[in-house]
Amino acid sequence: MILLTEEEAVTTTTFNSLKGASKKEISYGNLFFLGLSSQKQNEYLGVEIQKAFKNAGIPIQKTHWYD
Repeated sequence: MILLTEEEAVTTTTFNSLKGASKKEISYGNLFFLGLSSQKQNEYLGVEIQKAFKNAGIPIQKTHWYD
């Protein structure tokens, strides 16, 4: 799933480690990627996710669904 948000509403924190030294990188954007795995012919899952967001007070649109 790819969720489109307001500008810079998504914070991505990445930690890169090299020989024990850790470097923290923070970036901001408007896309949130969520990987889901299920059986084929699973568009019902998209409908249920849409309902769950609506119940949480966050209306979303399911424009495309591919499995």
